[in-house]
Formats: sequence, structure tokens, C-alpha cells
Amino acid sequence: MDHFSHKHPLILNEDYIASAGCIMKATTVKHRWDPHPLHLIYDPEMVMNDHEHGFHCEFCPDELDTKFWFYHCDDCDLQFHLRCYDKSCYLNYSHIKFGATNIIMDKHHNHNLTFVLNKKFRHCGNCHLKNLGKPVLECAPCKTIFCEFCWED
Repeated sequence: MDHFSHKHPLILNEDYIASAGCIMKATTVKHRWDPHPLHLIYDPEMVMNDHEHGFHCEFCPDELDTKFWFYHCDDCDLQFHLRCYDKSCYLNYSHIKFGATNIIMDKHHNHNLTFVLNKKFRHCGNCHLKNLGKPVLECAPCKTIFCEFCWED
């Protein structure tokens, strides 16, 4: 089997069936957070040599390891892990970019809020639900978070 990401013929081995999904990824995709196409980076040589800083995922926002495949826009310096690109396109809040600021929620809080992925063990300041690993609105001065059920309330 031939594949654009490798110059030698490939043999599909039963032990590696789970990783075969990467082979099926599109080489160019669109995302609503970027007006330009995102390109699949599958070789560290494809990364710009003059890139001044590390690559951070726009969705999670963990650092990307350029030895592993990811999507990238050279124009905007925007990138996603493959799994994060898929998640960011299909979740209910995919039209909002993490890090969006000055969000106002008059009912529950009087400070401006920021849309973040909650990476700490914290409870919603309104309903007290656990929100680890979920999108929340966060108040920087108060360190209070609000879950998606309360911001839609």
C-alpha cells in the first residue's frame, strides 16, 4: 500500500490496525476559527524552521509534539492535535474559541468571563456540579467557574 506520508510501500499489520485511522485523515481541512485551510503536518520537516515558539493546540491548549501528526495554518499560526480538531468541529460550543474573553453573564456574575477548558478539579459557582475536563466560563479575579448548563440558563 502506498501513502503520501511515506516514501516506501507500507504493509498493514494486524497489530497496527488501531493506528490506521491516521492514514485516512484529510491533508487539508477547514475550521470555523480560521479563514485559511489547515494542512496536515505528518513530518517534522514540514514545520517551519524559523518558527519562533512551540506549537500549542487551539482546543486543549496543550503543546504539540511536532513528531506526531497535527493540523496547522501557517498564515495564522493556528494548530490542533488530530483528536482535538475532530472534537472542536462537532461539539455544541465549536463556534466559540477557547480563550474568548469579555463574556457577560448578568444572571450569575458581575465580572467579565473567559471561555476555557477546565483542567482543575473545581465545581460550578452556581449549581456546584463537577466540571473537570469540560468547557466552562471562568472569572479571573474570583477564580469562579460556571458550567454550560448555567450559562445557558
